[in-house]
Amino acid sequence: MIKKSYYKILQLIYYSPGIRLNELIRKSNVSVATAKTILDELLENNIIKDKIVRGEKKIILRKEFA
Repeated sequence: MIKKSYYKILQLIYYSPGIRLNELIRKSNVSVATAKTILDELLENNIIKDKIVRGEKKIILRKEFA
């Protein structure tokens, strides 16, 4: 059985590939820490991929793909 938050995040990534991280957190209605934990788990298991756009010192944009 998977958690509702896990399912919401996975569903949003599947139906809107290339969704930005902040938009994903806002639409899934979960906390930032929960979203990052779930995304790290999905990335570790190669279920999703992400594209990171970096600035000089920090990450500017992070997009998630199914």
